[in-house]
Amino acid sequence: MAFYICTPTHDDETIDEEEKLEPLLLTLKSMIGDNGFITNHRVEVN
Repeated sequence: MAFYICTPTHDDETIDEEEKLEPLLLTLKSMIGDNGFITNHRVEVN
């Protein structure tokens, strides 16, 4: 299982472990500000 992160600036990234995602959440929030949003999707990686 992996997480696909799509940001408003289209710096899309796939992160292969949830533990790697957690530390990035505050950084991502500061990148988009209070009026933006981030979507993440669980995806299967082969």
